[in-house]
Amino acid sequence: MDIEGLGEETVELLFENGLLHDIADLYDLRAEQLACLPRLGEKSAENIIRSIRGSVEVPFQRVLFALGIRFVGETTAKYLAAHFRTLDAVMHATREELIEADEVGGKIADAIIDYFADAENLRIIERLRKAGLQTEAAHKALESESLAGKNFVITGRFSGHSRDELKELIEAHGGKNLAGVSGNVEFLVAGKKIGPGKIQKATQLGVRLIPEEELLAMNASGGTLPVTKKSFRREHLCGPPPRLRETTDKNDGGGHGKRGRCFLGGNGTPRGRENTQYYFPGACPGHRNNDVEIRIIRTNPFSLLRSPGFWAGSFPLLPKRKF
Repeated sequence: MDIEGLGEETVELLFENGLLHDIADLYDLRAEQLACLPRLGEKSAENIIRSIRGSVEVPFQRVLFALGIRFVGETTAKYLAAHFRTLDAVMHATREELIEADEVGGKIADAIIDYFADAENLRIIERLRKAGLQTEAAHKALESESLAGKNFVITGRFSGHSRDELKELIEAHGGKNLAGVSGNVEFLVAGKKIGPGKIQKATQLGVRLIPEEELLAMNASGGTLPVTKKSFRREHLCGPPPRLRETTDKNDGGGHGKRGRCFLGGNGTPRGRENTQYYFPGACPGHRNNDVEIRIIRTNPFSLLRSPGFWAGSFPLLPKRKF
């Protein structure tokens, strides 16, 4: 529920003192019960109670997530709320109806049914209703449909926005946020410090990697992905690269008759290729997918590769051309 002042240590303190056993107990707490606990005082107690009271305005999707249903994460809860609109509809949905919601498979559907079949969970839900928590999704009009039909995954740390802000922007303009990288995802919006496993899976599945700036530009342009140098930088994704090298590894994009030769930007230029036509096909090496967007560099292409972090390749494998 993201209640200010109610961190992990405070929750443990409440549990140890018999004041908290489930989420519904929060709404029965009083300031005088908290003020006498270690590390808390009257002011802290009043702030916590104020935050708890304010949490009744939290949107239905967050309430659904806070119930702690197994396998139902924040993104899945959001799609359940959007699909069914009310808690009652989720509670009474059949397995087949649950699976119709985005991000819900058989395992998640079974977990939801099991949760609402438990009498103790139903008792908690009834107490939350009486406390005034939101059990229906509010209607929110789209700002535009510039990202309609596009599926995104947000990962990493961003300088201009938080991940939640980027997710809200996507949804406000008709796009969808998915929980993880899969064949249904079109764009992985990648910030700093993301795991190599997610990058590898994305490239293997043909998911485009774009930075925060390109997401914003795509939205501003009505859904068209612009071609910029930024999308081909990789040092924040994969670490600093080695010196420039040529590869004919088919998995790297090379191989005669396949995808062409790829070069990794470093401190040198291949002899005889200073003015050859090159394309910039992707963000990370070592994977079959490097089809982000095509950019043709016509004069000394490797002059742009002096700073580490670019892939380049010569495409297609036709006789060398000079400009």
